[in-house]
Amino acid sequence: MGFWGATFILTKKNVLLSVRDYTTLIVALSASFFAMLVLYFSQISIDNGEGFAPELLDNPNPEAHGIGLIPRCVPFETADCLTFAYVPADDENVEQWIDSVSIRNSIPRNETMAFASGKELNEYLFDNPNRTQAAYIFDNDSLEQINGGNVSFIVQYNETLQFEFPLDETDFHTQVVVPSMVHQMNLELMRYTLRRTVDISLSASVFPHPNIISLDNSNNGGLDAFGLHGDFLTFATYFLSLIFFLYRIISEKERGLRDALKLAGQLQSQHFISWCLPYFVFNTILTLLLIAFGHAFRFKYFTVSSFFVYFLTFFIFSLSLIGWTMLVASLLKKSTSVSGVAFALFTFGYIIGSAGSIVYSIDENGEPRVSESVFFLRQLFAVFPTTMFVKAIYDGNILALQGIKISFSEANSYISVFPMRECWVWMAGSGGVALALSIYFDNVISTGHGVPLKPHYFLQSSYWGLGKKKQPTFGNELESRGDESEQSDEGDRQGQFSQSYDPDSEDADVRYEREAILRGQRDSAALVIKNISKKFRKLTAVDNVSFSVRKDTAFALLGSNGAGKSTLFNMLVTVLSPSAGDAFIYGLSVREDPAAVRKLLGVCPQFDLFWEKLTGAEHIELFAALKGLSKKEWENEIVDRLEDVDLLDVANVLAGTYSGGMQRRLSVALSLTGDPKIVLLDECTSGADPHVRQDLWRAIERAKKGRVVFLITHSIAEAQQIAGRNQIGIMAKGKLRVLGNALHLKTKFGVGYRLSVILHESSRVEFLTNALSRTCPGSLLISSENGDKGETIAKYGLPRHATESEVLQSVQLLEDQKEELHISDYSINSSTLGEVFTSITSLSEDAHEDETLETKKRCCF
Repeated sequence: MGFWGATFILTKKNVLLSVRDYTTLIVALSASFFAMLVLYFSQISIDNGEGFAPELLDNPNPEAHGIGLIPRCVPFETADCLTFAYVPADDENVEQWIDSVSIRNSIPRNETMAFASGKELNEYLFDNPNRTQAAYIFDNDSLEQINGGNVSFIVQYNETLQFEFPLDETDFHTQVVVPSMVHQMNLELMRYTLRRTVDISLSASVFPHPNIISLDNSNNGGLDAFGLHGDFLTFATYFLSLIFFLYRIISEKERGLRDALKLAGQLQSQHFISWCLPYFVFNTILTLLLIAFGHAFRFKYFTVSSFFVYFLTFFIFSLSLIGWTMLVASLLKKSTSVSGVAFALFTFGYIIGSAGSIVYSIDENGEPRVSESVFFLRQLFAVFPTTMFVKAIYDGNILALQGIKISFSEANSYISVFPMRECWVWMAGSGGVALALSIYFDNVISTGHGVPLKPHYFLQSSYWGLGKKKQPTFGNELESRGDESEQSDEGDRQGQFSQSYDPDSEDADVRYEREAILRGQRDSAALVIKNISKKFRKLTAVDNVSFSVRKDTAFALLGSNGAGKSTLFNMLVTVLSPSAGDAFIYGLSVREDPAAVRKLLGVCPQFDLFWEKLTGAEHIELFAALKGLSKKEWENEIVDRLEDVDLLDVANVLAGTYSGGMQRRLSVALSLTGDPKIVLLDECTSGADPHVRQDLWRAIERAKKGRVVFLITHSIAEAQQIAGRNQIGIMAKGKLRVLGNALHLKTKFGVGYRLSVILHESSRVEFLTNALSRTCPGSLLISSENGDKGETIAKYGLPRHATESEVLQSVQLLEDQKEELHISDYSINSSTLGEVFTSITSLSEDAHEDETLETKKRCCF
């Protein structure tokens, strides 16, 4: 199967995962309808004069509103406030007028304050901002001529517009405070001048006018709901799809599923294409739905404007979001952070987009409203696609409200500052740059899975596939020479057995294997590990390990937790890079040729990696495609692999419904898919019940033919079952301690035979010990302890070099002197691999306990 065939299956996988999460899919798609529905109801509100800017609506008969009492102030940043101040102080008439106005308007006198002069008032206002609502300032000259009946005054107020989110700006002072203060003081002055009570009712209304629309109207972008809130709601709709896909991409990376695909042969380009293509289709559907619902609800932006104008605005914006989504995905590691990051991006995007209306705005003469010193902000803001999206929608809506249908050719000439075509270019460009950056960061940022590339990787010819490529070596002739060498070495090692294991010196078998590798005698082996090491700061997880594995064999690496076996496993599958040394798989280096090495691997990690919403058959199909199998071979591969692990009956059942044992079997089946040259299994039967374990062992045994099986385990039974007749290595404290087949290890490091004797009298133990030492020289009393019924249980070790006749003589001794020694029963057993493992690991840990504790003190917190 070629590049595009595998890419098609990967894309199919992502489409299936999206479609099968139907609840989220429906929400994301239906958001387009609800966004337009909200705008429709908002439009009804505006048409009824209840919008956020009713003063701009067509109003031939404006309604008059009465001017009433002076509203009292409301404290904002202080504990108290002044409803109004007045100037001057200590004027008898002014004090009388202020008293009367305060009483009539129910304003406490402590909410008023007198000042001697306007200068003194301004100083107070400057020192106490947001505390005084307004002020009366009386003209001194008119106060001196008050008897003439002509008194003038000024109402001073802060004319800065107040902002109330989400109702935009308000001019409360101009429309309410100032008219009421003028009216109330005029009533008092007329009462004072006329010497009688005066009651005058005043009303105010706007001048009759048609719809007020202009290109420089930056307050609300037009008089319809789409102009007011269309950019916000359409942006939010697209952002839902962003979150939908971003979560899936991050979740796949976080769970290690992407690395599983990478090990199966997925290229980075296939990863990006397989995610961007469904996202592109989804956003295209979303764009068409938004346009369809926009037409259905009869918004002028859609009914008047050219189709290509608004389609390109929406479509290019959705394309740019794909690049930005992939950029964020390359930076995030945890799916739990998606919602928080998405909310921050949404908030920032909308704020920066709304702020752009100021930066790009022009007046009625076409002149910019901002100074040239901040023109650079236009390019800076344009980097973010939301800014250009809001700008393009704003312009298109204003033109549509004026009945102007702008064509594609006119989209670059209707205005001088960032017309729509320029907005499209900026959106497409920013999305493209974001996509390029996402590819770069995806390569160089470590995610905890896999080895990141160097920051300058794109300057290396090897990245672009240039230069000579090293090919794996599968030649039968070379492999046969390797077999002969191995057989010769086994002969050379005879007689090198030591009497006991010394953890402070390298075992003879391990040393011999290392020397053979360094001399090149193992170069033709399928797997060659040469002095490989891995350090994490001060902690050495794998320390100078060397061994080789031949084709058609299995190798089991035993070790307790923390021995370094999983770290070695991760280096072999190219997830970790060695700190020193190297490993070669059919001649390919895991350091220099990781991509080529991965093509040869079948990997079953310690923890199951699968997609809950894919069936077992779809998993096999996916991995078969990545392994290069043709479409015709998929069906046979699905049947063979699932039949191997007894999952054929549930081939079309979602993997998320499988039991733990079934999921483990699926993981093993995936590791065998596509005829890998080397199968690496990490605790492959962990958590499986005995029946499942036996089935998996048989499947792995069948898989040894024509390939290498490399097994990481802490199960003695599993190691002996799969690799007992080939090779077993035992690791402890990061080092390879012993090496050989099961029989060899038991013979070399076991105690030979164990003899247990039950005696009625403990005094006979010494006599028995002396007798056994004569019949079988080297026999050793291991322990002597009392049983539950008062008997004595003596345990002896017969040396591994004991001959068969010596062992038989020892048994005959027990039979002949059974009554004399008061023996009630006895048993004899050979040493087990488990005993060898326990002995090797415990001795290694004891020998390095002080070193380990010191290392932990230095490296751990």
